[in-house]
Amino acid sequence: MRGITYMRRSPYRRHGARSLVALVALGLALAACASALAGVRGHATAANTTLIVSNEPGGPYATNFNPLSAGSPTLTGLGGEDSFVYESLLQFNYANSSQVTPWLATKYAWSDGGKTLTFTIRKGVDWSDGKPFTAADVAYTFNLLKKDPALNLQGLVFTSATATSPYTVVIKLPAANYPNLYYIGSQLIVPEHIWDKIKNPANFLNTDPVGTGPFTVESFTTQDLVLVRNPHYWGTEPAVTKVEFPAYYTNATADAALDSNQAAWGSPFLVDPKSFTDSGNGTHVVWFPPVADVMLVPNVKQYPLNLLPLRQAINDAINRPAFAHNADLNEEGTITNATGLLLPRDSKFLAPQYAHSKLTVNIAAAKAKLRAGGFQYHGGKLFAPNGKAVKLTLQVDGGFSDWVAGAPTIVQNLDALGIDASLQAPSNTVYLSNLASGKFDLGIWAQFSSGPGPFYQFDEFLDSSFTAPIGHSAASNYGRWDDPATNAALSAYEASDNPAVQVKSMYAIEKIMVDDVPLFPLEYQVAFGEDNTSQWTGWPTPSNPYATLSPYVGNSNELVLLHIKPKG
Repeated sequence: MRGITYMRRSPYRRHGARSLVALVALGLALAACASALAGVRGHATAANTTLIVSNEPGGPYATNFNPLSAGSPTLTGLGGEDSFVYESLLQFNYANSSQVTPWLATKYAWSDGGKTLTFTIRKGVDWSDGKPFTAADVAYTFNLLKKDPALNLQGLVFTSATATSPYTVVIKLPAANYPNLYYIGSQLIVPEHIWDKIKNPANFLNTDPVGTGPFTVESFTTQDLVLVRNPHYWGTEPAVTKVEFPAYYTNATADAALDSNQAAWGSPFLVDPKSFTDSGNGTHVVWFPPVADVMLVPNVKQYPLNLLPLRQAINDAINRPAFAHNADLNEEGTITNATGLLLPRDSKFLAPQYAHSKLTVNIAAAKAKLRAGGFQYHGGKLFAPNGKAVKLTLQVDGGFSDWVAGAPTIVQNLDALGIDASLQAPSNTVYLSNLASGKFDLGIWAQFSSGPGPFYQFDEFLDSSFTAPIGHSAASNYGRWDDPATNAALSAYEASDNPAVQVKSMYAIEKIMVDDVPLFPLEYQVAFGEDNTSQWTGWPTPSNPYATLSPYVGNSNELVLLHIKPKG
């Protein structure tokens, strides 16, 4: 099974300023912000091939373009821009889990029962400084990750990476693991002739990056990132000549830039998507495909959450539509199917018996399950089989204002069951520490690095090899789920590249989700994306989902820049 480091690069970003009070304030600020921005930067025209991006609010930027560092733009206010400069062996589509596109590798092949992965490297590729790109760069990158775990943000586990010829790389794994294709294939590759001279790669700021991608860095300050076309790019020259990422400090300014046509591509949370689309007279477009689940995670090592009747009852009591409305006006979409699959994307994995398994509120049924499981009510309060009143604390990251806004709904739902429920919203650092160490009863979380298919998030949430005893740091299975049937299903998926076997494995996971309730699905984590079709054409859409529309979703955001063309 794939090892996972605690720190990992996330292609999905949480969006701030979503409480109802903040939403009202943002709405009032939009018109003023739009007016202010109009004097700063001119409108894009049909002849203008500069693309201005209104990405997730955050600033000032950290001037660090190290694609192997946790301090790179992806985690410091920007998001995914390093994949416009650096590239991976393969491209994966989060909106279409069956799509894998050859990139720096033209093909791949498994052998040795899934323990050896061989890549054929594309010929005719140069680095942006004109030096040739070869298999040696690929092998060097992976061996650098192996040498320095601080750079291994995806937690890749492999035995060796060897360039057996100038255009062949062989990566050996300790055990069969077919899903590892995604993690290995999406790793950004760095040039050996640059990086082998760097003494401390983890702290390397890389302010003048050399990559194989379609763009290079023209300038990078705390207020602005500007990319220009790479004259040595191996592929078709992009129609976009320059990409600019101004620092937007709030959702209000980021929204206003899109609304007033100052920016043509973006991803901020919109106070009112309909207002945005209406303001463009049909040229302002939004697309928010689900890419992961937001889960309420029970700590199953804590009594009485280790008891199935309580988990079943909580699952019946959660008012998911109310949570989604209070968190983000339901822009991300409520999960209604009890399996927690991302639908419709993962419909082919949905077991027939769960096609109509809906998540609905049923307090009466919840209380009946509790009584049948040995719980009792006294004076309207719930008591566990050990005779003690049930007290649970819900924790949520205090920096995720959408979850903070939705969390009181869950507390009210717990209160309706007679549970003495309370809410805590510690800082990001404290919250992550509490999750990892198991110092929580219930927590809201999403596996933001979830891959293009259902296996990945269930593996990270439920694989027992990714958890730890309470007091020790878990990699990703924060709820401490440890179940032989779950591990067997995940292992069967990993060990086979037969689609029928993988579907059957997911059927088994879905049964566990429905029957054993190790997690409570709440709403989808979506890839936010907005564009302006009056200025550019060729954007991804639900009918043409060649990538998500989000500029922060690497590495497939590169595909968007290569597809779009100025209108006119």
